[in-house]
Amino acid sequence: MAVCEDPWPVDLLLEGGTEPLSERELRLRLARTLVRRAVAAGVGSRPTAPCWEYWWKQTIPPLLRTAPLLLQWYYYSDSGTHSQQCYLFMAWVVVDPADLVGGTVVTSPVSDTVTLDVTPLMQLLTRSDLEIMLDDPDRVATWCSQQLRRPLEERPAGLTAELDTPRGRAELLLRPELLLQAVRVNAPGKMDWWRRNDWRVKNDWMRNCRPMRSYQVIRVELEQFFNANLHSQLHHKLPEMDAASVAATAGLWRRRLQQLLSGDRLRTAYDAVTGWWPDRWKMTPYCLAVDEADSEDSEQDDDDGDAGGEERRGPDEEQTVEGLPRPQREKWQQLERQHQQLWQELDRRGYEKKKTLNQQHDEECRRLERRHDKQWRIMEERHHDELKRLHQRHEREELDRLLEECSRRRQQLGKELGKELEKELEKELEFKEEPRKRQEKDLELEEEEEDSLVRGKI
Repeated sequence: MAVCEDPWPVDLLLEGGTEPLSERELRLRLARTLVRRAVAAGVGSRPTAPCWEYWWKQTIPPLLRTAPLLLQWYYYSDSGTHSQQCYLFMAWVVVDPADLVGGTVVTSPVSDTVTLDVTPLMQLLTRSDLEIMLDDPDRVATWCSQQLRRPLEERPAGLTAELDTPRGRAELLLRPELLLQAVRVNAPGKMDWWRRNDWRVKNDWMRNCRPMRSYQVIRVELEQFFNANLHSQLHHKLPEMDAASVAATAGLWRRRLQQLLSGDRLRTAYDAVTGWWPDRWKMTPYCLAVDEADSEDSEQDDDDGDAGGEERRGPDEEQTVEGLPRPQREKWQQLERQHQQLWQELDRRGYEKKKTLNQQHDEECRRLERRHDKQWRIMEERHHDELKRLHQRHEREELDRLLEECSRRRQQLGKELGKELEKELEKELEFKEEPRKRQEKDLELEEEEEDSLVRGKI
């Protein structure tokens, strides 16, 4: 955990309370962290990521002319594939082999190359891990199922298994373009997060991928390192070393630096690295944008300026200089020394100016980054407030609708109750009128009987 604390987030290692974890659980959580970092590294440094635009401008022109093999190594070491493989290999090493169910180790019959199966590592990921990377794993799984039902020629390249299987997870999560396609269709909010991550990676590369340093800059840095207190640096970086080892190591470094800085050894080593590399297949014009109006001499001068002012000569020109008579050769060498001294003076002035400009640029970048972060936080707070107000407005609208529905229902019930009450009143009135009507009827009958008796007596 002490090693992982600086470069990686350790929230996954610390989740679940303060109770101590077993070694097995700690290994599993560390492996999950490494797998998640592998996915993020693959997406952040994929070949189509915007960070490569700046890398191409700063790295390809100087190295393509001087060291194409170094350029290939440099490109591969910065690629997302290399970072992804490193993270997955570390995860494979960390986990207990008993937890890697179904994993296969394949050894090449012709070399010492060992191929490790990545699918068991995908089984370690939990649903929370998938939610962090996909935002909505269920929708992405449904999308994968729909794509697998399509014909093979219409299916996204590399997708052969369902997301709920280790093979399907490996195919989706370790293929950046396929992962971004799934997220773009099913989780637009997560796609915005990946775009912001591309922007952060590009800014990091712009700060780190600097142009190739000149000979004078390298010499100044080595002299500063030579004059520094190597003993204290070794004590600080490697506290486990004893005093004798520190003294021996510091002495060895100081002797090697002294040898390198003495005479023309550093210049020879610098020229060997920055010298012209034979372009046997004539591919440089297709890789670099060269102005056709420039002459070969101007191109050579530009190249010399990039390399720190040291004039380069081809093999034929070297032979011509060596074949000159002694007076002309001495005069040529004197002019060359004067030319080199003048270039060093100009380079020193340019270095100071470049250093000042670099410092101003770094300060401006930091200021803009702080300003952007502040604006971003303000926008996030505003977005949160807008969402809160929108939610409250929806709640008010829902409440108004329910109140209106209650009022309408109350009026309807009032009308129905009024009608029922009228019917009840009519029934009560009818019930009360019945005895009176019966009495009136009885009185009428009595009157009729009396009238009939009176008529009979008469």
